[in-house]
This record gives sequence, C-alpha cells and structure tokens, in this order.
Amino acid sequence: MGGMLLLFDAASPAPLLQPECIVSIAGAGALNNDSEHMQALINYDGSTSGMRKIVEALFHGRQWAADDAYVERRRESSLAPGAWEAVASARFRRPIEAEAKEPRKQSGGIIYEKVTVPTLVIAGANDKLKPQGWWNELTDAIPDSRSVVITEAGHCPQLEQPEAVNKVLLDFLTQSGS
Repeated sequence: MGGMLLLFDAASPAPLLQPECIVSIAGAGALNNDSEHMQALINYDGSTSGMRKIVEALFHGRQWAADDAYVERRRESSLAPGAWEAVASARFRRPIEAEAKEPRKQSGGIIYEKVTVPTLVIAGANDKLKPQGWWNELTDAIPDSRSVVITEAGHCPQLEQPEAVNKVLLDFLTQSGS
C-alpha cells in the first residue's frame, strides 16, 4: 500500500512528502469492486475459509491458497489488535477541497497528472482485484511514468515473482538516480 499512498500524496493539492521517485506495486488505479475476489476482502470474517478466499484473490499461483500454514499465518496476523483497521484505513479518502474545482481523473477523484516525479507501476498480469490493463490508464495519466507487467503473477507480484520484480526495481532505481 505504500506506493498507492505515495501516489495519493503526490497527487494531492499539498503533498506532505517529497520523494525522488515512486514505485507502486499493484497500487492505485481502478479496482474490480464487484468481483468475487474483491468481495472476499470486503466480507472477510476472520475465518480460515475467509482468509483462503483472500489468498486466492491475491495470488495467481494456486500453491499459496493450498498452503494451510501460509493461510493460517495470514489469518492470525489479520486478527492481531489493530491489524485489520490499519489496512482498512488506508482506503479512506481525504476530503476533497481544492480539487473539487478541477476535473476529476481516475478513480476516487485523484488527479494523477499532478505527480511530478519518475514513477514505476508494477502490475501482475493475472491480478484478480483490478481490471485488465488498469496500469495503462494509470501511467497514461502520470507524466514521466511507465509500467511493467509481471507474468505468472497476481496482485502480489513481489511475492510470486520476486526475482523479476527485483530486477525491474533495480533497473528503475538505477535509471532514476535514486
């Protein structure tokens, strides 16, 4: 969620942070709000079966949801005091004040054209939580941005294909001078 939050801040009327560049992995842009996979996140009840549905939604590879120990670790982490609230709070939008007079672009009224630093958007080719091609809409709106699509990955390409993501990250950070 860090990349998504950086993009939201960088696109705001008064950014709090001054990053040299931004990397967002599966963050920001459109969501498949009505999909069964998004509903798994929204309707999570703390059960093992509920967490398994979330893991199925997050990953392309079936081995993640089949790993009972992994599902249970995620479930236990989700039940730690404050954990779910912290994740959910990142989705709240700040009240729109100055932006209300400007045309709204993208999802949630975020005007991504205001992002002024080099930006890399990494997407999983098989992300079940986002519509196909969401990365194009996002990078079309952000000046000085590009996207990289990781094959054989869902919403968490950094976990499913860490070598590929690390190479893309190193190339981008080297090129942007960060």
